[in-house]
Amino acid sequence: ALVSAMTDAENLKAMEHRHFTQYLKHVCELLLVSCPATLYPTHLAPIAGPILEHIRSRLDKTWSPIIAQPPSRNSLARDSSDFTSALTSTNSAQAAQIAMKGGEEWFTWYYSHGGLFVGDLDRVTADAAV
Repeated sequence: ALVSAMTDAENLKAMEHRHFTQYLKHVCELLLVSCPATLYPTHLAPIAGPILEHIRSRLDKTWSPIIAQPPSRNSLARDSSDFTSALTSTNSAQAAQIAMKGGEEWFTWYYSHGGLFVGDLDRVTADAAV
Protein backbone atom coordinates (compact mmCIF):
# COMPACT_ATOMS: atom_id res chain seq x y z
CA ALA A 1 0.00 0.00 0.00
CA LEU A 2 2.84 2.40 0.80
CA VAL A 3 4.59 1.76 -2.50
CA SER A 4 1.43 2.34 -4.53
CA ALA A 5 0.71 5.58 -2.68
CA MET A 6 4.26 6.87 -3.13
CA THR A 7 4.45 6.02 -6.82
CA ASP A 8 0.91 6.79 -7.99
CA ALA A 9 1.37 8.58 -11.32
CA GLU A 10 -1.61 10.90 -10.82
CA ASN A 11 -0.37 12.04 -7.41
CA LEU A 12 3.14 12.67 -8.73
CA LYS A 13 1.84 14.61 -11.76
CA ALA A 14 -0.42 16.81 -9.65
CA MET A 15 2.38 18.12 -7.42
CA GLU A 16 3.79 21.56 -8.09
CA HIS A 17 7.53 21.54 -8.73
CA ARG A 18 8.23 23.04 -5.30
CA HIS A 19 6.24 20.30 -3.57
CA PHE A 20 7.81 17.60 -5.71
CA THR A 21 11.31 18.71 -4.75
CA GLN A 22 10.30 18.54 -1.08
CA TYR A 23 8.88 15.06 -1.66
CA LEU A 24 12.21 14.00 -3.16
CA LYS A 25 14.21 15.60 -0.36
CA HIS A 26 12.20 14.52 2.68
CA VAL A 27 10.74 11.20 1.58
CA CYS A 28 12.76 9.66 -1.24
CA GLU A 29 16.18 10.77 -0.01
CA LEU A 30 15.39 9.43 3.44
CA LEU A 31 14.53 6.06 1.94
CA LEU A 32 17.71 6.02 -0.14
CA VAL A 33 19.93 6.88 2.80
CA SER A 34 18.21 4.62 5.32
CA CYS A 35 17.71 1.51 3.23
CA PRO A 36 20.41 -1.15 3.61
CA ALA A 37 22.12 -2.03 0.34
CA THR A 38 20.96 -5.65 0.60
CA LEU A 39 17.31 -4.49 0.45
CA TYR A 40 17.66 -2.23 -2.62
CA PRO A 41 16.23 -4.74 -5.11
CA THR A 42 13.21 -5.67 -3.01
CA HIS A 43 12.40 -2.46 -1.15
CA LEU A 44 13.88 0.47 -3.06
CA ALA A 45 13.60 -0.56 -6.72
CA PRO A 46 9.77 -0.69 -6.75
CA ILE A 47 9.70 2.90 -5.44
CA ALA A 48 12.67 4.44 -7.24
CA GLY A 49 11.80 3.10 -10.72
CA PRO A 50 8.44 4.87 -11.17
CA ILE A 51 9.68 8.03 -9.45
CA LEU A 52 12.73 8.29 -11.72
CA GLU A 53 10.52 7.65 -14.74
CA HIS A 54 8.25 10.47 -13.63
CA ILE A 55 11.23 12.78 -13.10
CA ARG A 56 12.38 12.13 -16.67
CA SER A 57 8.92 12.90 -18.02
CA ARG A 58 8.61 16.06 -15.90
CA LEU A 59 12.03 17.30 -16.99
CA ASP A 60 11.24 16.65 -20.67
CA LYS A 61 8.03 18.69 -20.44
CA THR A 62 9.58 21.45 -18.33
CA TRP A 63 12.63 21.98 -20.53
CA SER A 64 10.96 21.53 -23.93
CA PRO A 65 10.09 25.24 -24.37
CA ILE A 66 13.55 26.32 -23.27
CA ILE A 67 15.24 24.19 -25.88
CA ALA A 68 12.87 25.67 -28.50
CA GLN A 69 10.47 22.79 -28.88
CA PRO A 70 7.00 24.01 -27.87
CA PRO A 71 5.19 21.10 -26.20
CA SER A 72 1.92 21.61 -28.07
CA ARG A 73 0.92 23.05 -31.42
CA ASN A 74 -2.83 23.34 -30.89
CA SER A 75 -5.01 26.43 -31.13
CA LEU A 76 -4.18 27.42 -27.56
CA ALA A 77 -0.42 27.34 -28.16
CA ARG A 78 1.48 30.61 -28.10
CA ASP A 79 4.96 31.55 -29.23
CA SER A 80 7.71 29.58 -27.52
CA SER A 81 9.06 32.54 -25.52
CA ASP A 82 5.74 32.74 -23.64
CA PHE A 83 5.92 29.07 -22.59
CA THR A 84 8.39 29.86 -19.85
CA SER A 85 6.16 32.41 -18.12
CA ALA A 86 4.43 31.50 -14.86
CA LEU A 87 0.81 30.44 -14.57
CA THR A 88 -0.99 33.55 -13.31
CA SER A 89 -4.57 34.57 -12.62
CA THR A 90 -4.76 36.28 -16.02
CA ASN A 91 -3.99 33.12 -17.96
CA SER A 92 -5.85 30.77 -15.61
CA ALA A 93 -8.88 30.70 -17.94
CA GLN A 94 -6.70 29.26 -20.67
CA ALA A 95 -5.24 26.77 -18.19
CA ALA A 96 -8.77 25.76 -17.11
CA GLN A 97 -9.76 25.03 -20.73
CA ILE A 98 -6.78 22.76 -21.17
CA ALA A 99 -7.27 21.10 -17.76
CA MET A 100 -10.92 20.31 -18.54
CA LYS A 101 -9.78 18.28 -21.55
CA GLY A 102 -7.63 16.18 -19.24
CA GLY A 103 -4.80 14.00 -20.38
CA GLU A 104 -1.14 14.75 -20.91
CA GLU A 105 -1.74 18.08 -22.66
CA TRP A 106 -2.58 19.74 -19.34
CA PHE A 107 0.55 18.48 -17.60
CA THR A 108 2.72 19.44 -20.56
CA TRP A 109 1.28 22.97 -20.48
CA TYR A 110 1.50 23.21 -16.70
CA TYR A 111 5.08 21.96 -16.43
CA SER A 112 6.24 24.18 -19.28
CA HIS A 113 4.93 27.15 -17.29
CA GLY A 114 7.15 26.34 -14.36
CA GLY A 115 4.78 23.95 -12.58
CA LEU A 116 3.82 26.83 -10.34
CA PHE A 117 0.71 28.98 -9.92
CA VAL A 118 1.75 32.49 -8.88
CA GLY A 119 -1.68 34.11 -8.83
CA ASP A 120 -1.65 37.90 -9.01
CA LEU A 121 2.06 38.51 -8.50
CA ASP A 122 3.60 41.16 -10.71
CA ARG A 123 5.34 39.91 -13.85
CA VAL A 124 8.90 40.41 -12.57
CA THR A 125 8.33 38.54 -9.31
CA ALA A 126 6.40 35.76 -11.08
CA ASP A 127 9.17 35.27 -13.63
CA ALA A 128 11.75 35.22 -10.83
CA ALA A 129 9.77 32.48 -9.06
CA VAL A 130 9.86 30.31 -12.16
